[in-house]
Amino acid sequence: NLQIFYRRAYFKKLSQMSADEKSSINLENQCNIDVKLDLKKLKKEKKKQLFIEKSNNSKKKFEKKEKSEISKFQKLEYTATITSGDKKDTTCALPDKYYPKFVEAAWYDWWQAEGFFTPEYNKSL
Repeated sequence: NLQIFYRRAYFKKLSQMSADEKSSINLENQCNIDVKLDLKKLKKEKKKQLFIEKSNNSKKKFEKKEKSEISKFQKLEYTATITSGDKKDTTCALPDKYYPKFVEAAWYDWWQAEGFFTPEYNKSL
């Protein structure tokens, strides 16, 4: 509260002075409060800049990871030959995560062969 009081008094005194008086006064020596506040502001700005830089660096790392995962995702496909309607062979090495192109490779053909898309007229509801 004292800092606010002194600061207001200083600016009130400054507003009452003429331009010649203002230029003759060394403002840094006259008001140490302003200098301290400016230093605090500079420190806060530096902290903000460091925080922004860190967040930008982490975003870049995250984007790089996403891109590498996407490239892996695009490369994983089930390439073994399957006759239409047969289930795929799962004895080969499977990926750790769910990759739709790999997992769902032969589903549609198997569904058609099993008759999932044909209507069942004899079933009662």
